[in-house]
Amino acid sequence: MTRAICNHCERPIKTCICCYFTQTANKVNIIVLQHPSEVKQTKGSVALLKHSLSNCTVYVGEDFTEHQQLQTLVKQYADDLALLYPSEDAEELTGSNYVLGRSNKPLSTLIVLDGTWKKAYKLFQLNPFLHQLTHVKLANNVESLYAVRKTNKV
Repeated sequence: MTRAICNHCERPIKTCICCYFTQTANKVNIIVLQHPSEVKQTKGSVALLKHSLSNCTVYVGEDFTEHQQLQTLVKQYADDLALLYPSEDAEELTGSNYVLGRSNKPLSTLIVLDGTWKKAYKLFQLNPFLHQLTHVKLANNVESLYAVRKTNKV
């Protein structure tokens, strides 16, 4: 017998996360490049993001160099697009308008890599076009409100 699945969040009814979706009209378009092994993660952070933000697209895979839709978006928004990635040259995101220093344009699109650090690094290495983008990082004083549930080990 198969489990009943929620039609909206596509999770088993028992673990449905729909009640946690918070509709948010975001100005900055978010593109998530999700490693395939992250799709079924129980924490569901990308699912929460995708269903809560009005401007959020998720692409699943490892190598996006031939992904026509993504490549078109990267070309279209090249001057005001950035990758959230803590490289040595990453600019710190501060304030509410998120102006990119190099182009002096407001950030319109942000690409985010979803995976463990090792998987995110692999995504970065497999997609050389990401190296050419402006890299941004969160300010050091930003504290996350996200809490991951932990099990008690006996």
